[in-house]
Amino acid sequence: MPSNHDRKTDRPDSAFRETLNDLLGLTPPTVCDNKAGITNNMELIRYEAMVTSVTIPMALKRIKNTRKWELKHWRIAHRIIFSEVYDWAGQLRTTDITKQRTKFVPYERVAAKAEIVFNNFHHAHAINGDIRAGLRQKSDADLAGILSDLYSDLNAIHPFREGNGRSLKTLCTAIARQAGRSLDWSLIAHEKYAFDHASEAGALYNDNRQLKTLFATIIEPADTHLPPPSSQPRLPTPGAKVSVSGRMTLG
Repeated sequence: MPSNHDRKTDRPDSAFRETLNDLLGLTPPTVCDNKAGITNNMELIRYEAMVTSVTIPMALKRIKNTRKWELKHWRIAHRIIFSEVYDWAGQLRTTDITKQRTKFVPYERVAAKAEIVFNNFHHAHAINGDIRAGLRQKSDADLAGILSDLYSDLNAIHPFREGNGRSLKTLCTAIARQAGRSLDWSLIAHEKYAFDHASEAGALYNDNRQLKTLFATIIEPADTHLPPPSSQPRLPTPGAKVSVSGRMTLG
């Protein structure tokens, strides 16, 4: 008859269970420290959606007239979008991160890699030092290719602890507006898996064809989906009951 010790070791220990859960994707996501003191991940997602529905348009307004895109503009957008949620909004991460099969740029190389990507983007498309002049001459098909390449390159950097996708989509929206276009993200809101898969293909295999197709789907004439003028919006109070919605809060 086995001893109590034998019966105990026949069962997976906690470390094994945690590893198994990680492999199966069953481990609950870690809740980032936040200003609202929220400890439940779904509640934090809802609160983020409430806040970013107000702050993303503010970020777009702040960065829209950029002549030469740099990492600082991405950091400004991130800070505006998430400053009501996280103390570290706009700050570069100080640890390495991975997501599924994708290992992002090591944290100590984030700034240098971003500088290379933004400089290459500028030199390829700016006219007389002004990116706006160059973008205005692009066709929809050209713009889809440009945005997919830029998104893929910047997504591989992932400079922030959280909110990389939303801030990067905001950046791409601002760039599209410089080209006289608008990006309607709601058109692919139901294809989040497809967008994540396309992003992964770009990061792992340098294959941006799926991303280009998705960007081509959401490019529309400028100002098609701008909200009507209204009074100054108010930021939400933690704990308020809302549903997660809005064109610019996905990702």
